[in-house]
Amino acid sequence: MNMRTKLHAILLGGTVSSLLVLAACGKKADSDTAGAAAAKPGSTDDIGQRTFSGDQKLAVQGRELFIEYNCYGCHGGLAGGAMGPSLRDTTWKFGGTDSMIYHSIHDGRPMGMPPWAGRLTDRQIGAIIEYIHSLRTKAEPQFFFAQGGDTTAAPAANAAPPASPNPIPMPGQRPDTVKNPTKKTE
Repeated sequence: MNMRTKLHAILLGGTVSSLLVLAACGKKADSDTAGAAAAKPGSTDDIGQRTFSGDQKLAVQGRELFIEYNCYGCHGGLAGGAMGPSLRDTTWKFGGTDSMIYHSIHDGRPMGMPPWAGRLTDRQIGAIIEYIHSLRTKAEPQFFFAQGGDTTAAPAANAAPPASPNPIPMPGQRPDTVKNPTKKTE
């Protein structure tokens, strides 16, 4: 095949691909016509959430243990992965069943996951497993600062005090102009 024939083949292939994509864009999927049952665009209902039929209070306890034992240091604050793997997805290297998750926590795994046997009780490991199952569901425990989240977390003992409603005078400003900047002095 000469160079000119190859160029024609590439152009023809690109043109056909473009036409197929454009033709597919004009069609509506069957799920778009589902009516009132369909999720509204932009709502959180259309995000890939799972169902959770477990104990929500136990999931909150698991979230607290996740923070207390610094699991977020490797798995990320929302368990989405960092140095360690994501706990939010459905792909698990060592298996995602309750038994396999238990053994991953209890016995540890090579290449980074330390064994927590002796530091966490079986009941605590069960609470962490329940928290993991609650991820990507409407029952997922929220951070203490998330609006509408659980209210079990109190502000940290070393939290900053609330902001002062009065502005701090800066050098070169007179105190009377700080409180009432529109008021003119006579």
